[in-house]
Amino acid sequence: MSSGMEAPDIKEMDGMRECGMLLPIASLPSRYGIGAFSKEAYEFVDQLKAAGQQYWQILPLGPTGFGDSPYQSFSAFAGNPYFIDLEKLTEEGLLTKDECEEADFGYNEQDIDYEKLYESRFPLLRKAYQRWKRGPEGEGHFQAEELLGRETREYCFYMAVKNFFGSGSWNLWDEDIRLRKPEAVLEYRQKLSDEIGFYEFQQIMFNRQWEALKAMPMTGESGLSGIFPSMWPLTAPTAGLIRSCSSLMRTICPVLWQAARRTDFQPQASCGGIPSTTGSTTERRNMHGGWSGWSTASVSMIW
Repeated sequence: MSSGMEAPDIKEMDGMRECGMLLPIASLPSRYGIGAFSKEAYEFVDQLKAAGQQYWQILPLGPTGFGDSPYQSFSAFAGNPYFIDLEKLTEEGLLTKDECEEADFGYNEQDIDYEKLYESRFPLLRKAYQRWKRGPEGEGHFQAEELLGRETREYCFYMAVKNFFGSGSWNLWDEDIRLRKPEAVLEYRQKLSDEIGFYEFQQIMFNRQWEALKAMPMTGESGLSGIFPSMWPLTAPTAGLIRSCSSLMRTICPVLWQAARRTDFQPQASCGGIPSTTGSTTERRNMHGGWSGWSTASVSMIW
């Protein structure tokens, strides 16, 4: 009995079969507390190629917040500074081997001690940043507009302001910057310029090392694959405007809630089943702080 459909070509089906492995960057071996874009990552790619694998699937690479979950990132447009290879920074003269060895990342190389990692990694990166500013790339802070996307630069600004307010959630900041009033945005950009530069430095280093790793071929074509975060914490600048948080939005940020309820917004498909929103640029510019406070990649910015 025939269904009226031609049988698939087995050879064609076989040609479509590909395989790979899932291994988070954080799980790679490392002497410095957590897996990174280090030589161990390149060695793993070589092992995958030798085993006939086509893909390396990873977990989201965004900067993590409280709880250090890769699925609860501060931004979908920035990279996790924990994955910056300290050995490469040493080779570039931004750190010394002794400085890296003296840092306390925990006693067990089989586990990630995120508390010690937080306490040790950022002081090292700040040292690297200070040397980077004085080196040939010292104008990098002023090149960030060319080297980093707008959303990534917004993340750097957001983190600098967040640190200024003792790491508090943005909805607890002073009203002028919380609502992105233009004069407040300008004021904070000026007085926090060096802290913003520190976060831009992290993203420049992250991008450089990540792009180098992605350029490694697997079997003929690049086989590094990744997934995007499907959720953002309230503390993130890219937190999504989703129906489930509507009552919370009404309570803690009524101005933004009113802006989010505009009828000209139409739901669009996005990863993880979370709707994103689109709307007229003119309408969004009515918000304090203008267009720069919004993004519509896979979800909307609410700060």
